[in-house]
Amino acid sequence: MSKPKKKYKPKYPNAYTNPLRIVLNKTVPLAENLQVSLALPIRIGVDAFLESRATETDWHNLALVSNICLVLSENISKEIEADVKLCQAALLRIRDRYRTHKSLTLDADGRKWVVYIADLYEELIRVVVPDSLTKALNEVNRRMQSGNTLETGDL
Repeated sequence: MSKPKKKYKPKYPNAYTNPLRIVLNKTVPLAENLQVSLALPIRIGVDAFLESRATETDWHNLALVSNICLVLSENISKEIEADVKLCQAALLRIRDRYRTHKSLTLDADGRKWVVYIADLYEELIRVVVPDSLTKALNEVNRRMQSGNTLETGDL
């Protein structure tokens, strides 16, 4: 007489508990559809700025993206980090102009840097792994709490 077979029970029932899946998720870049979902609102905001129809939300999105790019670029290159800081200076000029004239318009230098930060952000999310992006977002949040980022409060 044979023994009854035990029902198969996987050791790791889902991808969130499987150590191999966890490691793979941390080393594989973001899925292409997720990259598009993350980049599309920024591109729409840049287009709005270039066409002089930007809103406060567009400014806040670019400010957040510049903070993310700053954190990610600190591990890549000092030149890129310096360029991100120039972009943040352009965003601060836009904010100052909005506070005095209620206009979210770009100066010539600002046009260049707004397009640059969108291009850089797209490139970074194309190559960054989810774990690095999560760490960057946590670092941006920590810096915002301590007041060490581009001001993203009320314009």
